[in-house]
Amino acid sequence: MFSAFLIWVLDDGAYSWLQNPLPNTGEMQSAGRSGLFRNFSMTQDRPNDSGVSWGKSERNTGAEYIAKNLTETLSHQDVHGSNPGTGNKSANHVPIGGKVTNMSLAEPSSPSAGMQRHCDLFKGRWMYDKSYVLYPPGSCPYASIDFNCRKNGRMDSNYERWRWQPQDCDLPRFNASLMLERLRDKRLLYVGDSINRNQCESMLCLLSAVVPHHETTHKSDDNSKFIQYYFKAYNCSIELSWAPFLVRQQPARAINASTVKETLQLDSIDEQAKRWKHADILVFNSGHWWTHEEPYNGVDYFEEKGRVIPHMEELVAFEKALRTWARWIDANIDPKHTQVFFRGYSPVHFHGQAWGKKVGGGCFKETEPIDVKIEEKIERIYGERNRMQVVEKVVAETKIVRVKLLNVTQLSMYRKDAHASVYTSKLKYMTNENDYSIVDCSHWCLPGLPDVWNNILYALII
Repeated sequence: MFSAFLIWVLDDGAYSWLQNPLPNTGEMQSAGRSGLFRNFSMTQDRPNDSGVSWGKSERNTGAEYIAKNLTETLSHQDVHGSNPGTGNKSANHVPIGGKVTNMSLAEPSSPSAGMQRHCDLFKGRWMYDKSYVLYPPGSCPYASIDFNCRKNGRMDSNYERWRWQPQDCDLPRFNASLMLERLRDKRLLYVGDSINRNQCESMLCLLSAVVPHHETTHKSDDNSKFIQYYFKAYNCSIELSWAPFLVRQQPARAINASTVKETLQLDSIDEQAKRWKHADILVFNSGHWWTHEEPYNGVDYFEEKGRVIPHMEELVAFEKALRTWARWIDANIDPKHTQVFFRGYSPVHFHGQAWGKKVGGGCFKETEPIDVKIEEKIERIYGERNRMQVVEKVVAETKIVRVKLLNVTQLSMYRKDAHASVYTSKLKYMTNENDYSIVDCSHWCLPGLPDVWNNILYALII
């Protein structure tokens, strides 16, 4: 299966330890065991080229996807500052059934307008909005070649135009100037796997609208396991720490008379943790590497108290690792100084039968979000509720540090259209239009879905 994505691109062989294989059959089996969308329903209309409303009064009509009964309600801090580009706008509103009506809609004049102190930012709908452009496609110098879909030949653009609209409040449009002011003299650090790299690069792209690439400095340490981009004008940095399991990976060694392999030390935090302590904002994730063959099978792979466990269920090991992480957070992070977030599992779309696709390729050639009509089938194939229940439980049990859950799993599940698909550096190896061996239905195009994750993070930070 196609294997890809070094933490930062040097050459394909330089850092083989950083390769992040795409999810295998084990991931699909794991995904099918749970019921993620039990309380998730939507309505849909197909997008056209008109801008679509963003006012709460239009929440039940239009080109939209409505998500109900998501679990996490987050308190939003007081917001200050202006929000450029807002004010009264006229938009072509496309209600269900296709009839176009002209409406004058008021957007919030500042990020705080319309935001309630107790608003679930993860309960809402997707709306097609032609005006939703956060940075020009193909323009970001920070986007790795494997995420830069336009530069790799992707011609359709609707996947860039879907905006997330919370049900009970307005999500403020990302304001790079305001974000940089809030980050002044601070470190924003993403910790996790290549999906967090996807999100980290998205944040850099969003900020590049204010600070050009040539005005930043870049360094990497620990064989590129740690990357830092420094914005001198604001004395702040955006950083990435490579720790796909959050706990320590032991190098290959003899496990028994017939087995030599690496193991995962479930009761010891990753060695990169020394870099996490003094960050001002931490965004963690973990999940995708747990579905690879060795951790999924769990045979002679997990270790506790110096002893290799002959067999352990992957989900049990995942919870043990998260508890190690949670204990480290409580013991090492000062809640008066550092905000801590944990981003939920990022969905994959390798099996097209979930939405009735008759041929292979998963997300390949998909240009629209998933239709609500096949929701139950999605649940059977892609449900990740068990994994998210573990995350929710452990995050809620931190005793000293209040960790905020970025519960993006459900709102992201319907975005089969937003993956990198074949538009990566591997495209040159594609033998014909039915060659699905290089299809990436795990990572996401930039611009695209990770920008929405960061927009939500922005709303919780400012």
